[in-house]
Formats: sequence, C-alpha cells, structure tokens
Amino acid sequence: MDDVLLLYEALDAYNIVKDSGSVDVTVRRAMMITKLTYDNNKLLKACKESLAQGVISDSFDSDFWTQHFAVKSIKDGFLEKALEKYGNVTMESIDVTFGVGKREVKVVRDFLDLIESGLEEMNQLLGDIEAMMGVIPSDKYAQFYFSCRDKFSDGPIRKAYLNWRIEQRELSIPILKARQNEALYEFLLSRVISHDKRLKVSEKRGLDIESFVADLPVGTEMTEELTNLYAMMNRYITWVDCLMLVDYEGYGRFVCSCFNKLSKEGLLALFKFDITLSLIHQDMVKLNPELARHLPQYMPLSKDNHHFAIVKSITVKMERFWSEKVITDRRFKLSYIEQLLNELLDSEWGKAITQDWRIRSKRDKLECKIIGAMKDAGITSVSYNALAPKISQIEKIPDSIANYLGQGKDEPYFDWICEYVRG
Repeated sequence: MDDVLLLYEALDAYNIVKDSGSVDVTVRRAMMITKLTYDNNKLLKACKESLAQGVISDSFDSDFWTQHFAVKSIKDGFLEKALEKYGNVTMESIDVTFGVGKREVKVVRDFLDLIESGLEEMNQLLGDIEAMMGVIPSDKYAQFYFSCRDKFSDGPIRKAYLNWRIEQRELSIPILKARQNEALYEFLLSRVISHDKRLKVSEKRGLDIESFVADLPVGTEMTEELTNLYAMMNRYITWVDCLMLVDYEGYGRFVCSCFNKLSKEGLLALFKFDITLSLIHQDMVKLNPELARHLPQYMPLSKDNHHFAIVKSITVKMERFWSEKVITDRRFKLSYIEQLLNELLDSEWGKAITQDWRIRSKRDKLECKIIGAMKDAGITSVSYNALAPKISQIEKIPDSIANYLGQGKDEPYFDWICEYVRG
C-alpha cells in the first residue's frame, strides 16, 4: 500500500516541521494530509470488500503490520498546533474551497476533526484487513499471483522459449527436464527470492545440488549465495515424475509479502520462471500425454493451455479402449473426439468445466462424466461397467467410476454434446 506509506511519511514530516508562519502553507499541508487519508480509506474499503468476497486485491509487505500497524495521529505535533493557531481563519478569507464528501471546511480548525476522524477510520480498516488476511484461504494467494501476472505481456517470454526450441535438434523428455533446471537457475540469478524469510540451516540439509548443477551448462557458477537461494526456492517447487511443479499458493503468498519491494525487472523474473515452466510442460505432455495427470491445480497461462491439458487427459483415457469395434459410426475417430472436446470447452459450458478441472480432486469425476455423456449421446454402445476398468486401467475398480460415467447425461452440457453428435 504505497499511498498508506506516503501518508506515514507526510505525517512524520508535518508533525516535526515547525510552523512556517503562513496560514496558506498550513492549509496546504492539512489539505494534503486530509486528501491522502480519505483517498486511502476508499482504497482500504475496496480492499476489505474484496477480501470479504475471497479476493486479494492489494498486497501488504511482510513487515507492514509490524512497522506501520497504526497510523500516527497529528495530536501534539506541530501541524496540530499550527491548525489551532490559525483555527479561526475562514477558508473564504484565503480564497480556498475544500471538503470531503458532504463535510466542508469553513474555518481552518475544521481540519482537526476531519483528519482525526479519517485517521481513526483508517486504523479500524487496517485492523480489519489484517485480521481478514490472517484467515483467507491459501488458494486466494494463487489467484492474487495470477491476477498480477496477467498484467504483464508474456509475448517476449514465449518468443525466447520458441527461439530455444528452434536451436534444439530434437525435443526429448531429458532435454526438457534439463531446461526446467536452467530456467530455475536463471531465476536465481535475479535474487528475487532473497526477499523471502530467512533461510534455516535445516532447509539446506538433503539438497541435491549435484543433480541440479548436472543439468546446467559446463562452467556454470554455483556460489554459496546461489546455493542458499536454491534452498529457499525449494520451498515452492517440487518434482513429480520429470515435471518441476510450482506451489502457486505458497508462491503467491511470497509475492504478496514483498510485491511493493520488487522492481519491474524482479516481477518479470518471477513471471518468466513459471511461464517458461508451463511452456516446457506443454511440450512434455505432447511427448508423453500421461504427464497431463500431474499438471498443477492452478495453471498460469491462457485458456488454450487449460483446454490442451483437459483434452489430452480425456483422450488418453479413451485411447485405452477406442477402436472401430466400440464406436457406432466411422466418423467417431479420436480426432473427432478431440475436436468435440475443444468445441465444448469453447462453448458456454467451457468456463465451468475448466474451473472444476483445476481442482485436482474433481478431475477424475469430471472426465468420467464427459466420457459418459459422449457415450450416452451415441458415440459408443459399450456399457459403463465395461468402460470403467479400461478408463482407470485397474481390473478391480470401485463402482463409483461406472456411476460417474452414468452421471454424464445429467450434466447441463449433455444436450450440447447430443446436438454436436447429431450435427
């Protein structure tokens, strides 16, 4: 909250600067303090309303609450004394008109109550916001992070990645895995993660530095400082199979705690790292579609990448049993299924489907419902019980899989799928 900090600085200055001997200067100072106070209160009210709806709309650095918990008063300062000194001077006599909302300042003394009541409201708002920030669900920090990232253009990042791809003779999982570590090393060089809480000795134990460095170009320097930064970054990354995944809830909390301290270059480094990872993951899934199952709950790129992952995940399931023997029409090839799914995700139902798919615990159920809806629309005559073990690749499966398949016809997008198949 840069404007809150600006108010702190102004109060500090005007409370220790002696009376200039001019009513005009005193009034200008009071007008500035008053305007800053009430403008901040508008922003804080909006921030509080957003938090009540589960949205983090602004960031507060980690030291904000300890260093600036309460906005200072003007009481017993030189500004208060100056306002009292010129208290009976009318604003009309100095040819100045000023007010806040319906409250008009008629004499200089009116600033005293106006400022104090505004500061009192600000302290109450800050206290409410601090309490709300303490209990807001972790996933809201991920949403905050993505809302910040979306304000930056990812065009240059995509272009840089495309240039890297062109330089490769061929893409393979090992090459892409190594590129993830290279992206991490590039991020460490920005030193952005140094803004995080201090490193503990225990966090360095068990770090596999050798495997990390093995993927970097020969001669890459891994100093003690970079090793420490690598240990700090391990708070927010984890390996699943060959994928380096980011914990966006933790990452978002970190960004929220230091957002106002970061330069534009620092923010760009943050976004470049995870966007590059996502581009790498997209190529990895093309080489091995099974990896789509491990994609993170929160994906930082466009809806096209969400769609790509959903379509791939469902078609991988269907590839396990798809053949001319199970389809009711020759046109129902897997390429047809992919087209159907892409158009479904572009339809009015796409947003809701994507939101549910982002939640890992809902994915299997959602995908089974969509497959079941396609079956009931007439694409295949295979029964739910026959489909279930092939989809899950488990011989003995819970009845719930078949039940989920049967629930597809009850979903709001079922009619859309039926129309598509008939068309």
